[in-house]
Amino acid sequence: MTPKQHEIYEQIKNFVISKGQNALHFPSDYPARDRKFIQNLAADLGIRHAIEYHEVNNEKHVYVEFNSDSEDEADSREGVWKKYEEADIVDESQINIEEMEKQKYEERFDKWKKDYYLTKMGLDYDDNEQMYQLVRTYIEGLQWVLHYYYNGVASWGWFFRYHYAPKISGMFDNIRSLFICFHFPLYCADAMPQT
Repeated sequence: MTPKQHEIYEQIKNFVISKGQNALHFPSDYPARDRKFIQNLAADLGIRHAIEYHEVNNEKHVYVEFNSDSEDEADSREGVWKKYEEADIVDESQINIEEMEKQKYEERFDKWKKDYYLTKMGLDYDDNEQMYQLVRTYIEGLQWVLHYYYNGVASWGWFFRYHYAPKISGMFDNIRSLFICFHFPLYCADAMPQT
């Protein structure tokens, strides 16, 4: 929670505790993250909230309204108050949202890659030797196909032993360490053109 969001929280808390009769309006210059914070807090508290749009100047602001209060709602709000009171207040300059989003993306992407290799091929993505062999074999397969189309069959016995290809990111991670010399044993001398 930012200091601004803590201030918003205090305003809404005082509004709900005093059982405000009129709507509590927030300025239209609030950034989207603060408007979203207001909406989430209002939803947690079970009070009505809405965004009001002004067509004249294309502004929008959030407001909350207090509904009638039942004992059940009052009891459930105690947990909400506690949750927000215990929330850490982080200086806005310390919040680097883009970096956090990038980190979340990288974590999800790594999990997806690990799941792909484990479920599709039974390989451990963190095992460098297994990934090296997969990438090496795949690149050999690319070479085999190119050789087949330009020169004929390089080897009748060679095959790609995996059912799925590595992801390009997996290849990129491992290709730097590859040094492959392609020598396929020929099982059919007639398959290769004579030079």
